[in-house]
Amino acid sequence: MIKEKYMVIDLLLMCAILCLLEFASAVAIGFFPGEVYTLSCMLPITLISMMRWGKWGLVHAILGGAVYSILYGGSIATLLVYTIGNAGTGLSLILFNLYGKDKIRSKKSLTILYCLMAFLGVSLLRGIIACVLAGGMIIDNCIRFLTTDALSALIA
Repeated sequence: MIKEKYMVIDLLLMCAILCLLEFASAVAIGFFPGEVYTLSCMLPITLISMMRWGKWGLVHAILGGAVYSILYGGSIATLLVYTIGNAGTGLSLILFNLYGKDKIRSKKSLTILYCLMAFLGVSLLRGIIACVLAGGMIIDNCIRFLTTDALSALIA
């Protein structure tokens, strides 16, 4: 029971931190009109939460997509692309089954792979959702998300 309460409190605190950082990023980007790159802390916060709580950490990916879409005045399609697409971070959960959390934390190469798989999973799923909703080539959409989110991935 105590562990479950701690998990809920931790997830809620990380949600609050994520919302605050996304808001700060949206305010900061206002000083650079026309800029296509934004910084988002969704990926590192989600990866930390998944390392702590497994699949429950995906809550932050979905919340991050919703907050991002709302702050930047996105349409319903944008909201769907980012909320569903961010769930692509779950691709890195495969590593938990293959290596376990302790090995991922202790080996730099596995830590990098953990981050890279999440980043690629997000870009791929966003690209697929964008293609379904708006058309176009999946690869073009994926490349667009890969390039515009590269700075955020470096934070992770």
